[in-house]
Amino acid sequence: MSLVPAGQKALVPGPEAAPTARDVEAAFLLAYSAGHTRRAYATDLAEWFDFCGELGVDPLAASRAHIDAWARKLAEIDGRTPATVARKLSAVSGFYRYGVNEDVIARNPV
Repeated sequence: MSLVPAGQKALVPGPEAAPTARDVEAAFLLAYSAGHTRRAYATDLAEWFDFCGELGVDPLAASRAHIDAWARKLAEIDGRTPATVARKLSAVSGFYRYGVNEDVIARNPV
């Protein structure tokens, strides 16, 4: 499986290697030109990956409960505004939607 169109260098070493969350992240961010949105999404995904790391959960195996816990942490512990939480969830949802569309994961937990 490849996360990039034919003729381009694959992000995944070969068909036997399953893509990692970082592979999917890199491919997902390619869709955005270098600018504010790409940087914001990269930051949002880094925060999500850090949260998953704290829980010992591979981001590609995260469930809705993990997403809900992160959203609650952002709002209630970190004091993020509802708009910021929504934007972060939107970025993470886009990452998972990309993974579903590329047949890396079966469903979007967001």
